This record gives sequence, structure tokens and C-alpha cells, in this order.
Amino acid sequence: MLTLIEGAETWVRNLAKRPDPESLARVLKTMHDARERVHQRLHAHGIKH
Repeated sequence: MLTLIEGAETWVRNLAKRPDPESLARVLKTMHDARERVHQRLHAHGIKH
């Protein structure tokens, strides 16, 4: 799941058509927040990654 989120973030940063700065920041924050939540859940369940 982390790999998918990171891949999507890379796509947004490098390949996607650039939206206005506010929209880009909002999308990147969504990706960052999702990655953090998955990371926290992995640790909560004792899953090494």
C-alpha cells in the first residue's frame, strides 16, 4: 500500500498536468496524510516494513 501511495505521489509530482498551486498542495497533502496513516497502522499492528 505504501508503494502504491508513493507511486501515485511521484506521478502527481512528475507526470500529471500541473493544476493551480493550491490544488497541487491539496493533492500532495492527501497523499502525505494517507501514507502517514498507513505507516501508523503498520506499526500499530507490529508489521515491519
